[in-house]
Amino acid sequence: MTSSLDINLLPLAFLDGQEQMSLPGLYIASPPRHLGRGRQLDRLILYFTTTSDTQLTPSSQEQLLAKLGQLYYKTPGSVTAAMRGVAESLNALLLERNLRNSASEGQITGVLCQVVVREDNLYIGMSGPAHAYILASTGVKHFHEPPDINRVLGVSKAITIRYYHSELTSSDTLLLTYQPPTQWTPSLLDSLYGQGPESLRRRLASFTGADFNAVLMQARSGSGKTFLLRPKTAVAPSVRPLQTVEAAEPSGSEKVSEISQQEAEANIPGEYGLPVSDTAIPEVQPASQVTSVPESVQEAPEAATAQEKEPASERAGALVSAEA
Repeated sequence: MTSSLDINLLPLAFLDGQEQMSLPGLYIASPPRHLGRGRQLDRLILYFTTTSDTQLTPSSQEQLLAKLGQLYYKTPGSVTAAMRGVAESLNALLLERNLRNSASEGQITGVLCQVVVREDNLYIGMSGPAHAYILASTGVKHFHEPPDINRVLGVSKAITIRYYHSELTSSDTLLLTYQPPTQWTPSLLDSLYGQGPESLRRRLASFTGADFNAVLMQARSGSGKTFLLRPKTAVAPSVRPLQTVEAAEPSGSEKVSEISQQEAEANIPGEYGLPVSDTAIPEVQPASQVTSVPESVQEAPEAATAQEKEPASERAGALVSAEA
């Protein structure tokens, strides 16, 4: 069965108070010709936010996300299995690079959000302290874990990944961001339900700071296509410091279900295959096979001194999820 929902994506990105027309960390994955078992109906969207001062160049970041997308589609099994393979591979690549470079040379850490749409189901996998808001007719759901529980990628061999599942209907909207404004309250977001992407963008952007990025994703009745939209007119953000929003329990409909970590990861394979033929593109391998960081993953020339490497954490992430 093919989904009849179209997905509209719109970036909210500001740098030094200027709205950006694109967001390098946002990527719509294209399925390869040969798919892993269970991947036939999946539409994958990746959203990567660098949390360190050292940055990847936009081209290197796009190439890296492209390879991660291929890895997802090549991985057989459940949605959570494929998501974990992607997160582990990205973490291994960043960690290996950071271990080879001193703090003064620049460390790269980040937060990865994976979104999979399968027919009328929405799956979210968050690696790092990101925030996800679902605006639905039944109310607003807010998913988030504190930074001490959901550590950024690139600092430890062990990763934490949180999975969420919800039904998806026309006009439902998903917001993803690393650092949401405090003004994004449930009451405000609930009042915005039913508005189109451009109207939502303008309203939400009016509360952001000078440096901010987020992704707006809205489902609409259609033919199962995914569209990347561009802002129509620039919005001047209100320049105020952004603060971390406290964790909120899921609210609204009971469409969000919880399963145990053992159930979610029962079908995770031990190896993931991904052929790499183009040496100009950053190589992404299964986490267990990563032995070096490709030189083609270049840092942005304006990279500044990075933050000190955080201590390792071996805490496994709990799951709020539904297996596919």
